[in-house]
Amino acid sequence: MGRHSVVDVNFVEPSVPGRWAILLLALLAAVALVVWALVGWQTVVRRGVERELLAEKEKLEQLKRAGAKAALPPYQAAAWEVWKRGRFAASEGLAALEAIQHPGITVQSIDVDNEAGTLKVEILATNHDAIERFLDELNAGMPLPNWRLSQASSHANGLKATLSSRW
Repeated sequence: MGRHSVVDVNFVEPSVPGRWAILLLALLAAVALVVWALVGWQTVVRRGVERELLAEKEKLEQLKRAGAKAALPPYQAAAWEVWKRGRFAASEGLAALEAIQHPGITVQSIDVDNEAGTLKVEILATNHDAIERFLDELNAGMPLPNWRLSQASSHANGLKATLSSRW
């Protein structure tokens, strides 16, 4: 009875990520932080410019209501057009269209309306399900759907549809 047997137990230490993995994660975090800061800065600058332009527009409206003739600078119309185009984020809508390669969908035409801030896209689709999947992919990641089906009709090669978006 006093004999003890020896049990050989080999505990394996858990592996720790190497330095390269930690450096890679730190680099990714730094890049994400820089991108976040740049987007935030762009938003702040855009809102500041919009506030200044809206304040000037309000002053002009007050002068018009008071009956005074405001002497508009000769560049006023061009400045408003640049402001409208700057607010219209057509590049986001066009980038969304370029990013999606959906089988069964062929883009026929794209109509950009700077005044209204809209995009209209005519597509040919093999079937209605392809249009629905294409719309789902376009609207993916958006809090509210931005793309809508405006009209669809039968075509010799399937369906012809018009999608619209307001930016």
